[in-house]
Amino acid sequence: MPWESRNPQELPQVIGQTYNKAQVGLDGVSYQNCVFNDCHLIYRGGPARFVSCRISSGCVWEFSDAAACVMQTLTDLGWKIAPPGELSKLNTSIS
Repeated sequence: MPWESRNPQELPQVIGQTYNKAQVGLDGVSYQNCVFNDCHLIYRGGPARFVSCRISSGCVWEFSDAAACVMQTLTDLGWKIAPPGELSKLNTSIS
């Protein structure tokens, strides 16, 4: 079955892997207890799952294909896109 039609709970699992300065495609995989250090993370908008993973602040995210379209639409609608922990630094006052 192609990953595009899979439920995230049915994805192939990667458990306990540590990635250092690696390019990692995220679509079609369930990552559990994994560590991503200074990686280039590529997300295209397909199903993916993260359970108890650690992603360092040195990681670079790339959104392409469907994921890029969603990010652009949210930005156009005025959403503030920021990594976890950075949202509190944005001006979130409501007028």
